[in-house]
Amino acid sequence: MNCVPSPSSSHQQFKVANSHDPFSIDAENPEFLRLHDHIAGITRSLRNNMQRLDLDLSSSAQPSHRGPSLDKALLRIVFSGCVATSAYIPCSGKDLYVTQVGDCGAVLGSFVPSPMTTHTSDADTGEISLPTEFFPMDWKAELLISPHNADNEIDVHRLRSSHPVHESAFVLRDDRLLGELMPLRAFGDIRFKWPSKDLKHVARLLDLPPNYPIMPSFYETPPYLCSIPQVTWRPLMKNRDHFLVLATDGLWDMLSPKEAINVVAQHWFDYTGDPSSCGPGDTAASRLIRTALGGDQMDPERISAHFSMPATVARYYRDDITVVVVYLPTSAAITSG
Repeated sequence: MNCVPSPSSSHQQFKVANSHDPFSIDAENPEFLRLHDHIAGITRSLRNNMQRLDLDLSSSAQPSHRGPSLDKALLRIVFSGCVATSAYIPCSGKDLYVTQVGDCGAVLGSFVPSPMTTHTSDADTGEISLPTEFFPMDWKAELLISPHNADNEIDVHRLRSSHPVHESAFVLRDDRLLGELMPLRAFGDIRFKWPSKDLKHVARLLDLPPNYPIMPSFYETPPYLCSIPQVTWRPLMKNRDHFLVLATDGLWDMLSPKEAINVVAQHWFDYTGDPSSCGPGDTAASRLIRTALGGDQMDPERISAHFSMPATVARYYRDDITVVVVYLPTSAAITSG
């Protein structure tokens, strides 16, 4: 069963489909209703917490809260922007919630045996065990939430429908929000959120030049940027769902979800199902970064070239990369022999 928030409503709703059951779900079933309410409650909490984080940052930086003075350090923070993705796995270890704001990505790595490869199974349960050798075709990559950018048709529709029709031509220009920002959801970046009078007031208090671009062009009906997270839920299947890769767009600019999952799966087999034994020099996350920068062979010269670039130049060749690899409680052990 897979539940995802409905994009057509501001309230948390779920569309439910069961790929393992050809029959429709009885929405009046008390067990289903309890599950629905449980998922909706956790989803609402995750969403509200992230929104509250952004609201607290923004309201704390408002000049009206501090009289005539400004907290310039805090203003620097809220004028900057941040995107994020996070995962919540309840203590039962049977399901997964992913929350995302912006163009990061969460990819689930699952073992789905290919009919082209041979596998052993448990005589009692019939469950297929992990083989001792890595076969790329056995591993499935599932991007759990699409990045919130101009390639996301649902998010583009959300953005355009939030503003007058006459603005639809310029809210997105060159695939950027108001011609400047790549993500369509983010924390901070108050230049795309605060009313124009508040931004002009900040400019006066900071004694900025009159021609300083304190707000983007065509800034008519803010906010244009929101921090409302998208939350998705899915059950975890034992011996099938093995790990989750959380990463910023710097990784996904260089690796596809499938390529990333193959790297982590290969790492898993290299350490015979015990990635904790790899040591700090060759974690799955660091291997992903080395593959992104150095190619399949993790070429040291290419990696060194990336890291030796000055910060002002590096941005033209790569974005910042942050990676977290989470090994799930439903992962299976590698069979011996």
